[in-house]
Amino acid sequence: MSSQTELKQLESVLDGFNELPFLFIGSGMSIRYLQLPNWQGLLEVFANQLLPDNPLAIEALISEIPEKSTSTKSSMDSMDILPDLASLIETRFNRMWLQDASHFESRKEQKRLIFVEYEESRHYPSIQDYSIKFNSSTTLDMTRIRLSDYMPLYKLLLNKRYQYNPKLLRQLKRDIYRLVADNVPCDRFQVADIEDDRELENVDVVVGAGVGKSGNEMNRGHNIPTADQLYQEILFDDGNFDLGSLVESALAKLLNHHSRSLPIHKYVSLYKRNWPDKTVPLEVIKDLKFTLDNYLNNQILKRREQNTAEEQSIKELVERYGEDQALNLIVLLQPSTIQLKELELFLRNYLNNNVGILSGDKPTTELKRLIKIYDWMKYGKEKEPSKDGS
Repeated sequence: MSSQTELKQLESVLDGFNELPFLFIGSGMSIRYLQLPNWQGLLEVFANQLLPDNPLAIEALISEIPEKSTSTKSSMDSMDILPDLASLIETRFNRMWLQDASHFESRKEQKRLIFVEYEESRHYPSIQDYSIKFNSSTTLDMTRIRLSDYMPLYKLLLNKRYQYNPKLLRQLKRDIYRLVADNVPCDRFQVADIEDDRELENVDVVVGAGVGKSGNEMNRGHNIPTADQLYQEILFDDGNFDLGSLVESALAKLLNHHSRSLPIHKYVSLYKRNWPDKTVPLEVIKDLKFTLDNYLNNQILKRREQNTAEEQSIKELVERYGEDQALNLIVLLQPSTIQLKELELFLRNYLNNNVGILSGDKPTTELKRLIKIYDWMKYGKEKEPSKDGS
């Protein structure tokens, strides 16, 4: 039998589905590629669904197994108990699924169930009707496909065009609305440019598509940043968030959650350069700084006045005290002796030598203070804005 004939056979099974089918392909796939629980873990999940109000759900079900009743969960460590436990959970779930009105919609989907069975010696796919009998009067009908190579089936599924589940679409709509309205940062959650599929391997959920803007490297898709991402991006230009959305919507809310103190001069400067006819929101403008001393508290200012150290540059501080100590001493230098290039080099080196420090548990107050000073020196110094933000 030719490979083309095999594909036609498989395609005939998938024809007529408006939505993706359910494939039963064994737990190895889900464990390896989706990091889902093993058999024991799945039984615990289903036990908790059957008895949601019982914190000892799994133990309660084990106690119903004849001659294997136990008051401890240690019996779950033995594989011997799992088949009997699975059968009990299956019986309880079948009864609930067949009788409970809440499962009516899923009962309508049973025609989409396909049992896929791997058979190494098979030269071509075998397709036949298949039934699972739950008890003397209840069966679940589905299609069974036996094959030695999953790839033809995967290719057919990839090329098919299916309707999306309305319930899923409604959930995505709610999630996207909350993301935009509340500006709550979501890990590994992105709305991607419809033409750009780069760097999506680190994204768990791509929730929508939009058209990217051109002409500025800051406009690379809509991604709500965290404050730590702002600090990182100031130095490395590695952000992946929309400049317009950031300045017009996100910055004011981020400032509210971070004591009205973040490195924002870069984004305001680029925004005004790209949209000279637009006005920067007042809630952002009012938190711009006008001098380096605006970033220092009274204690630091007093220590700077009393500073008699010989070192008069960042380079000299690092050479004598090392990076960690220099981090706390740079603010004691006179503003006129702090060189922008030296500060940039120091901060880049420090972040590269302490990967993840901005989002870790180690105190980063002085590091973030220096990044804000750098942001002001490069993008805000001697550029005091007018009251209307123009």
